[in-house]
Amino acid sequence: MPPHIRHDPHPRWPLAAALLLLISLAHAAAAQVVPETVTHDPPPKLTSFKSKFYTVQTNLTVEEARPIAEHMDAVFAEYSRRFASFPARNAELMPLYLLRTQKQYEGLLGSNGINAANTGGMFFIQRTIQGLATFTQGRNLSATYVVLQHEGFHQFAYSRMGTNLPIWVNEGLAQYFEDGILTQQHGMYVGLANARRLASVQSAIAHSSILDIDELLARSQDEWHQIVVAGGEGAGLQYDQSWSLVYFLIHGDSGKYKAAFEKYLTLVSQGRSSVSAFSQSFGATNNKAFRDRWIAFTEKATPDPLNISIVRMEFLGAGLKFLLERQHPMPKTLDELRQVLISFQFALTRYSPGVKIVQTAGDESLYAFPRNGQDAPFLLLEPSASGLPPRITAQGLKPEPTLVWSRDKQGNLVQDMQFK
Repeated sequence: MPPHIRHDPHPRWPLAAALLLLISLAHAAAAQVVPETVTHDPPPKLTSFKSKFYTVQTNLTVEEARPIAEHMDAVFAEYSRRFASFPARNAELMPLYLLRTQKQYEGLLGSNGINAANTGGMFFIQRTIQGLATFTQGRNLSATYVVLQHEGFHQFAYSRMGTNLPIWVNEGLAQYFEDGILTQQHGMYVGLANARRLASVQSAIAHSSILDIDELLARSQDEWHQIVVAGGEGAGLQYDQSWSLVYFLIHGDSGKYKAAFEKYLTLVSQGRSSVSAFSQSFGATNNKAFRDRWIAFTEKATPDPLNISIVRMEFLGAGLKFLLERQHPMPKTLDELRQVLISFQFALTRYSPGVKIVQTAGDESLYAFPRNGQDAPFLLLEPSASGLPPRITAQGLKPEPTLVWSRDKQGNLVQDMQFK
């Protein structure tokens, strides 16, 4: 098999000046093979340990790396449960590379012919190395999990379904799983309707700019990446609409399409063309009726309150970190936090595929979350330790999210989301 990159990685941008923070959880064009003349730092020395489903290579301490591996074990178990009809092709554990810094991550992949510049994580295949790789420093732990859950699905799909999975469904399912959250008591919650993606697709439907379904089904990986590289609205919409179609096939009409969707995945994994497999699985020679059902479902869909809450809490957490790094006194109340962030004209910019999302401190909706059909204010809780920012919780949601803080071995502030 010739060396190739299985799919496109998550890009990552540096912090911008002043009040603009850049956080990337999106996707870029496929990584390119690095010319032989490019030199890299020697790859870091890695230690190895095994979890239930992964062989972990890392330069983190075992104390730091093992919780990440255990998180991915639980995610892998969810992949396996939902795709039980696709058995493992071999008994080998999945390779997982956890690097501390972005430079070390880029160096490891660069020494194996992969240009990982400006990426946050990827699933890759080369003659010399393959696996799932990311780094931890410089972003919150929740962001690392999002990358791993997305890229980890691509790795899982390759191991169970081979190389024939069409790009639309590979990316749609990866996004479906990246939105999942893991709780200790109840396992993994998936199927959380992503507010931004849903709004994007609903807007495309309203403006008659959705992508032709037959064209999307038949789109090759090269065509997909060319659209991403070209930029424009089409780059983001192909991701958003693919997620929306996957979401509909899993949840639409009370799960009516699950069996046909599994049949489609089976057929394409066996080498059947995407359009042919879709037609055979759903029993239609054209997709107009399917398109109409998908549109009707999507137009009525509402975003999940938990998804909305987490996005807003991460904005507030970024604001607290911004204040702490500038040695500003920590606010005691939510209203005090709002006033000080507004005084600094604080803004957070996020990048999703083809989309730039700017959240500003003056947006009153960012300080509340939907609960039982009404807006409820977030609560600021006392810090868990001296020198840490206040915790933030969305009291009354099920599961209930709380933004918590800690410091890593280097003393860097780490933001995480816990659920109960």
